Amino acid sequence: MTNYDALLTLTNLASVSDSFRKRIIKVNAVPKIEEYWYMSHIYNMTNHDHLRAVAAECLLNLLFLDEFYDETVASGTDRLKLWFLYCAEEDERLALVSSAGFAILTRDVKFNKGPTVLMGIANMIESDEKVASEIVANEMLRVLVAITKLKNDERVEGRKEALHALKAAEEKWNLIKPTHHQLYERLTKLSTLSE
Repeated sequence: MTNYDALLTLTNLASVSDSFRKRIIKVNAVPKIEEYWYMSHIYNMTNHDHLRAVAAECLLNLLFLDEFYDETVASGTDRLKLWFLYCAEEDERLALVSSAGFAILTRDVKFNKGPTVLMGIANMIESDEKVASEIVANEMLRVLVAITKLKNDERVEGRKEALHALKAAEEKWNLIKPTHHQLYERLTKLSTLSE
């Protein structure tokens, strides 16, 4: 419990201001925080979800410091991949925090390309019903449906991820139902919209 309380304190401090964030980085706390963040993968432990989640919350707060953000998205680091992978974790708290971190990290032009962002959206929809319902309750649903209609070769990966997102919303969470047009398209393999 002591480690959890310490991480929670750092998380709260990191949410206050850049000066606190800089201090956390200056005292070299990030490697230890990251150790808790990927605890179960390193030590094959599954009962420390609360430590992993609070470590992710702390790292999420640190992302608001430009220097740490830049370090996280720098080439040669796997941090962005971990944020993305953890979006699909079973622990809801860790998945939600990871989704927020991934969303923040995609503001970088290198990472906000179609398929990567759509893969993140698909993972968010698949990992949590509440997050999925919020995504499909806004304009994003129309965007996902429109992307599935694109037939040119450059859009294959994006289309695949959009289909994955819609399938999860429809089949896993029962949040959406296919329209008559979509059912027709599935049966005939013909699009009812032109590009």
